[in-house]
Amino acid sequence: RRHREASPSPPPPPMAASVPEACGLSPAQLHVAAYEVFLCCIPQDHLTADQRRLVPRVARGMRVSPDGHLGLVSSLRPGDAGAARGKPQYALSYRLALLLSRRRADFARHSDFALWANRQTTVFASGLLFALRESP
Repeated sequence: RRHREASPSPPPPPMAASVPEACGLSPAQLHVAAYEVFLCCIPQDHLTADQRRLVPRVARGMRVSPDGHLGLVSSLRPGDAGAARGKPQYALSYRLALLLSRRRADFARHSDFALWANRQTTVFASGLLFALRESP
């Protein structure tokens, strides 16, 4: 029997980027984006009693202050143009309409608007890429 050299093992796969790195958001901004997605899944104007108890618990668990919660709820409402009105808040089309209708003047600081716009763009683009990848 001849001794055969073991074939070289394949190189290790490249290290997967962390979720925040993969989507281009800092861990803190990914955290806020996740809370925004949560808020978009429940009708803020028509909360049930269970939802009214749940929202503050989730906010505390995600380290969102009461003022931060109110600011995020406000930022997820359509601007004056109202392009997002009538669309389900969890839909990608709602995120796009928000991006098109909200303006810098809707936010106290430019940095708040920049962070918000980056999160909305990232969530929209990630959702669109996922939908395209999953489509037949």
